[in-house]
Amino acid sequence: MSLAHTLQEYLEWEEVNYDIIPHPYTQSSLETARITHVPAQLLAKCVVLGDGYGYIMAIVPADCSVDIDYVSHALQRDFALASESELVDLFYDCVPGSVPPLCEAYGFDSIVDRQIWNAADVYFEGGDHEALIHIEGITFRELMSEAALGDISLASAYTH
Repeated sequence: MSLAHTLQEYLEWEEVNYDIIPHPYTQSSLETARITHVPAQLLAKCVVLGDGYGYIMAIVPADCSVDIDYVSHALQRDFALASESELVDLFYDCVPGSVPPLCEAYGFDSIVDRQIWNAADVYFEGGDHEALIHIEGITFRELMSEAALGDISLASAYTH
């Protein structure tokens, strides 16, 4: 278990109080929520979208998927999911599939779903598949103050 170096430096720079919740290796955010007993609605999942102009981080609850059409329309761009190879290049210090949703740490714009935005507590992967970060919702909102906000999530067919 280790935090992504970029994330750890960012949290220290911003003087963020956070908890680390170690957990056994998981392959999905829903599995992480289940094994850590964190409500899936409070676990922020980062989905990276790209187009010819660059990338954006879309942040939704773990039990949802991103409405890419809504995000494209809202931001007047034509987004698609970033490929695995793009993610490896963009997030060199993260294990694929465990990108932390703090856009400022990585220099990306973002759009956040209102469900996560309004949460009292927020949890997210720390850059590997073996540690969750927990911060207060107010801290998350302060860190994400430059993010766009919208109803960008679609209910997942895989919720438990």
